[in-house]
Amino acid sequence: MDKRLKLLRLALLCTIVGAISWTNICLAQSNNSQPFTGWGESVYGVQLSIGLSNNVVIADSSLNLQCRINNSSTNLIFWPVINLTQGFIVSLTNNFGKAYELIPDDTTKMMTITYSMPCKVQAGETYECSIPIKIGKNIDSGTYTLVAKRVFFTADKKSHELISNTLQVQVK
Repeated sequence: MDKRLKLLRLALLCTIVGAISWTNICLAQSNNSQPFTGWGESVYGVQLSIGLSNNVVIADSSLNLQCRINNSSTNLIFWPVINLTQGFIVSLTNNFGKAYELIPDDTTKMMTITYSMPCKVQAGETYECSIPIKIGKNIDSGTYTLVAKRVFFTADKKSHELISNTLQVQVK
């Protein structure tokens, strides 16, 4: 019985370590993937791009924002992955300048663990992720500009802010 208990504990430990390792993986890859159509301004050779599969959204619904960070610099960049939005700040702004910060869609329960492992992107690599966000029911119908921001760090531990390309979104 004691040997069986040790094996169960070892199996549980391996499962926990595997789950933690899997949730902390940064999906960086070479530039062989199909590029998005627009990129934000380059900051130290790094750019942020966002995309949607559909630019017409319904208030009080959810969507997945596709994000790419291209590191065309010659340096490693990194950032802590801290929550469901992975540190991205996403906002909608209407024609009158009223802005809404979009929150993560917590109904997806994709990542409920908060952790702080750094995501590293080597020179020449592109990081890709999908962020589930909620379009609140308080957002009026109309045309909006969607933009995402995120901070990254260089080896000298200086922070830099990326601002994505903008997308025109129709909220109904």
